[in-house]
Amino acid sequence: MDFDKFLLIKTEFLPTERHLYLRSLYAPIIGIKSVFLYEIFSDLLVQGQNIAQSFAQICDLYSFTFEELRIAKEYLEAIGLISTFKSEDQSSYKIQLLPVKTPAEFFENKVFCQLLVEKLGQKNVDQIGSKFHIETFLDHSYKRETKSFFEIFQIKASKLNKSVDNISLQSKTYNDVYEAVEELDSLSFYKFLINKEPSSEIKKVVAKWKSLISEKIINLVFHYSYKKVNGIKQHYVDRILRDTHENGRSNFAELKNFFELILNGNSLKRDPERTATFVIQPKNSPSQIEEFTFDEPVNQIADISTLDGLIKKLENDKKMIKR
Repeated sequence: MDFDKFLLIKTEFLPTERHLYLRSLYAPIIGIKSVFLYEIFSDLLVQGQNIAQSFAQICDLYSFTFEELRIAKEYLEAIGLISTFKSEDQSSYKIQLLPVKTPAEFFENKVFCQLLVEKLGQKNVDQIGSKFHIETFLDHSYKRETKSFFEIFQIKASKLNKSVDNISLQSKTYNDVYEAVEELDSLSFYKFLINKEPSSEIKKVVAKWKSLISEKIINLVFHYSYKKVNGIKQHYVDRILRDTHENGRSNFAELKNFFELILNGNSLKRDPERTATFVIQPKNSPSQIEEFTFDEPVNQIADISTLDGLIKKLENDKKMIKR
């Protein structure tokens, strides 16, 4: 975490039964420290929203190490109990406390159920379900056949007012950002990722490229930009999309893996007794050779224009590393 200060906000009522739900349903998956951190955030909210808080003070008062606090916070984000927003201008974060799912809502989520089964076993999960009077249908013979809103009400999105237009986003929880990447149109994905309406510039970018590139590729580039440069920058994503189109890069899995490599590039370390060098030849410029070493983090040196060469090199990494 880059800053110590943060503000807490909430947008929904937090159920009084959350303590029981956290202990029974969430703790086996995210651990007791994450549950404890959620309770700390809940207690701090009693003081009021938008009051400056300190991560360092939480560490001092509740015997967290900074690393334990970071990991606990990330588990809360991943499981959908908090959302974190960062402001470079204010040098602080806003943390939105989200409501704990009720047992009925929790067991509606197949991913959460499966995680619980992996931790506790099916028999114990069935017992927890019985305690809350919930049938746990994992591995049973019943399959969900509930109709969605838009299966029944055939209304064009352009005719819906703003509140109805967002029903599908608000009512669905995506447990993996790449699920949203593949399912949502690009403007909806932007709203999902940034939590605000797309600007006219972003709308122009989407309109320009969606007839040439699949929207899930556009979404992938949006996600990469969001993680790489802390936002979806018009000129940045336009350059990447242009390169993607001009070089015929339409393989979703390859692009996803490449972007993940760059975003996780700081984990690459150089053997001090070896010189590790990327030798990359861009697809359309055979005479243009670039060399980079592990002295520099990949997320600083790799450029989208080197995508084809880098993917080929990664498939045979022994050829990339020279003594």
